[in-house]
Formats: sequence, structure tokens, C-alpha cells
Amino acid sequence: MHKRSGFTLIESIIVTAVIGVLVAITVPAIQQGRTRAREIECVVKLKNVGLAATNYDSGGRILPGVERIANASHESYGIGWFYILPFLEQRPLYDSALTTNGVYDISLIRHKEIKALRCWFDDTDQGTGVVKDDLGSTYGASSVGINGLLLAVVDTGPDPRVIRPTRDPSDTISKLLHIEGQSNTILVTEKVAVCGSDTLQGGSAWAYHELSDFAVPLYAVIGLPWGPNNGIGPNTTFQALKKWDAECNPLLASTRHQAGIPVCWADGHVSIVNLNIAAGVWWACMTIDGGEVVNLE
Repeated sequence: MHKRSGFTLIESIIVTAVIGVLVAITVPAIQQGRTRAREIECVVKLKNVGLAATNYDSGGRILPGVERIANASHESYGIGWFYILPFLEQRPLYDSALTTNGVYDISLIRHKEIKALRCWFDDTDQGTGVVKDDLGSTYGASSVGINGLLLAVVDTGPDPRVIRPTRDPSDTISKLLHIEGQSNTILVTEKVAVCGSDTLQGGSAWAYHELSDFAVPLYAVIGLPWGPNNGIGPNTTFQALKKWDAECNPLLASTRHQAGIPVCWADGHVSIVNLNIAAGVWWACMTIDGGEVVNLE
């Protein structure tokens, strides 16, 4: 009697169909898992940035300012992000800015991309890792923006302006937020590397420090007035960009996450702020002396 071997055509079709179904179920799940892992990575990085800022502040020092500054003896200069580098495990990069004259020069390292300040979803720089100002100068791209109201003295009234780019030596986070509360105030959030429109181009570069009317809004800071435009007030909120080249306002917080924007609060905890945040609530979470108490959890 002849013994059959192998599969029949019908059996092969059934096996192929089953494999196809399993692939259709498994591949999206794997992709979703990878996406979720990358989202978590971005949130963890943001928390680390917030902790670096608060650790700098906790030793009796205030958060570094938003413009190029020098220490008390004028031995070094740079913007706020420069001084936080050692707290982001970037001590070698920080030390590489030391010149033969014994001073630190941020211009020597400003073109460097710092992975700790980048989110995988921020593809607005198209993978280059750098952004350029209107003069063609190159800066390391950033995906974060720190709350400028904690770094600088800002007039948020009818004539908004930066009064002083640094705070008084006694202005620690705990002192500034003794009314608002640290859990109610945004410390760091996302701000994409390249952001602009037909009328205003900018983005986020960690080493950019110009605040003049003729500068480009490329600083890795939010909550600051800028020239004839304005990045402050109850009508400001964050932007969720659906495409890498979507039109956006470079003065505001921005993200490529579609569910909301990650935020590290001044007390160090992180959360995702929903896209449907009510008008005025985002600004209430930015201010340091408005007396508002909000809860977005």
C-alpha cells in the first residue's frame, strides 16, 4: 500500500493562512511595544533633565540663566544648559570647553548633539542632530525646553520683556515656588529641534543664548517674550505636531507625541499633559507667582 508523504495543497493553504494571521496579529503588537518603549525612553530622559536641573539648584545654587552668563569671578561663561552638563553625565563634554586661558568657552562645543536632550520622536531635524541660525551657525539640536520663568526675571504684563536673564543668588526653586507649589509648576517639557512658519523660524538648540530682537528663537527655553512676538500669557499652550515639517510657533512648547506632551514638574515627577488641556491652565502651570493651584493628574 502506497504511504502518503508531505502536505496536500489544501493543508499547505491552511498552514499559510494560519501563519499569515499570526503575523498580522504579532507584528503590530511588536511595533506598538517598540513605540511604547521609545515613549518611555523620552519620558525618562525628560525626568533626568529635570533632576539634573534640581540637583544643580539644590546645592545652594540657583538655576543657571537663559542667556550667556559668567560666574562671580568671570572665570567661565555659557548659558544655563552648559552649567547643567555635568549633572547629565556630560562632564567630558563640559571639560572640553575649557580653553588654554583657563576659561570655559561654550562656542567650542555648541555644535555637539547631546543624546540626553533628544527624544526619538523628534524628527524635525531630519536626523542631522543639528540646527542652524539665520547666519548659518551650527548648534546641537535639542528636544527639550526649560521654563524660562524659573531662570530669568520676566515682566509678563502689557509690555512683556526679559528684565534680567538670571535670577538673584537666593532665588532657589523652593523659594520661588513657595506659593505655587513645586508639584504644580512646569520645570521642563518638550520643544522640538526645528519649528517655524512662513513668518517665524526657530526651534530648540541647547547652546543658543541670544535674546535680542534680532535673534532667532532657537533657545531651549519656553515661557519667554521675544521681540514683537510673544511666547507668554494665558493664550499660550503646547503644540502637538502631526508631521515633522508641520507649521508651528517656535516660542512655544512642542512635541511629536500624539497623545499629549511629557512634562517634568519642579518636584521631579513626570506626567503626560493631555491635548485637551483647558485654555489658561498650561500658563497657570508655567507661572511662579500667580497663586493658582492646578491638578492635571
